[in-house]
Amino acid sequence: MQSILKILDPVDSTYNLKYPDLENVHIVSSPKNNVMGFHLGRDFLLLDITHYSSFRFKEGNFNHINPLYLYSYKNGFDKEYMDHYFHENEDNPYAIQFVMNMTHRSVSFNAASDLTKFPPLFYRKPLPWYKEACDRLLAHAEVGDSLFSYDRRSRISKLIRRIDNSPWSHTDTIHLNKEVVGMTVSGYNRNNLAECFDPSMDIALYRYKGGLTEEQKVSMALYIEINFLSKKIRFAWRDVIKIFLKRNYGLFKNSCPPSVSDLIYSNNFQLIDYC
Repeated sequence: MQSILKILDPVDSTYNLKYPDLENVHIVSSPKNNVMGFHLGRDFLLLDITHYSSFRFKEGNFNHINPLYLYSYKNGFDKEYMDHYFHENEDNPYAIQFVMNMTHRSVSFNAASDLTKFPPLFYRKPLPWYKEACDRLLAHAEVGDSLFSYDRRSRISKLIRRIDNSPWSHTDTIHLNKEVVGMTVSGYNRNNLAECFDPSMDIALYRYKGGLTEEQKVSMALYIEINFLSKKIRFAWRDVIKIFLKRNYGLFKNSCPPSVSDLIYSNNFQLIDYC
């Protein structure tokens, strides 16, 4: 939180604490309550960092959280666009974390920024909807796409989410013939995409924003076959430990492999579908 606040401009509202002028307020924080978030027109959208949950309150309830500090974001902040973005993401708390992280990259938050979208953090899966969503995701999947997932039943998935601060705990790559390949500590797995669907699994299909040419897709598939599948490479436990130490203590920043959050927070992916 403190590293983000350092690059923002404080808004002086001491002249009128009860009814401050909020026109130039974009980002708000309350270190005492361990929350931070955005002013979106008539609403405040806040992230409770302790519990990783999000909540909104109206301008009229400004004093609901005290103290609440006000900041402006000098690189551009379109409140209407950001309000629309978070409504599309159903106020996913990790979407708030993502946008907060993007302030370090001096992004202008407007339609041109094309921010990576996140599905709702939790969503019900009635059978007709789920079947249609799975069929749609299967039809949309292309070679080179990324499949991010989170297993609601898995303690390991819950632990990864807590340590990595990401809505996802695993990522795979779409290979040839709708196959899914991915690295785990037990080896490089290879499955049919249709066999990955399970109501306990939250799955989202993402695609590289720049897009891949057919030639690049063929090269990627060949690279995976030669360098990973044939050699049975697996994700080493030492890399898992490095990611933990990087997230918690800032160690191994230069030698640590990218984690799931590094990928999804890079703003290089567009959400295609989820089920």
